[in-house]
Amino acid sequence: MVKKRVLVVEDDLPTRQLLNLWLTGEGYEVRFAMNESSTLEAAEKWDPDLMLIDVLLPDELGFEICESVRERTSVPVMVMTARTIDADRDAAFAAGADDFIQKPFDWSDLVERVRRLLQGATVERLSMAAST
Repeated sequence: MVKKRVLVVEDDLPTRQLLNLWLTGEGYEVRFAMNESSTLEAAEKWDPDLMLIDVLLPDELGFEICESVRERTSVPVMVMTARTIDADRDAAFAAGADDFIQKPFDWSDLVERVRRLLQGATVERLSMAAST
């Protein structure tokens, strides 16, 4: 069975380590990016099945990366943030995100959301393939 690939765009090392532990423990293959250019390069070369994008990054906001990703691919995107600004949820969805989660998050909630997004993506891809 081929492992699903999750690209995580996150600059905080402890968060990256925790996400890597949780996601690999669930059987996913995980890679990391830290800015828009490395995200777009990884998306093109590695073809992830899902992206988790943090809002606060050193050089730009994750919303901008989400918009760039959405212009190029339909891969499911979940935006993550530690900010408590209510407008972030709206901004995430306006940027093209499929889901939004606030940090700190419960690992089981995150894993369930990842599963749900990947199942939805699989169903969508299968139905698209069947219609061609």
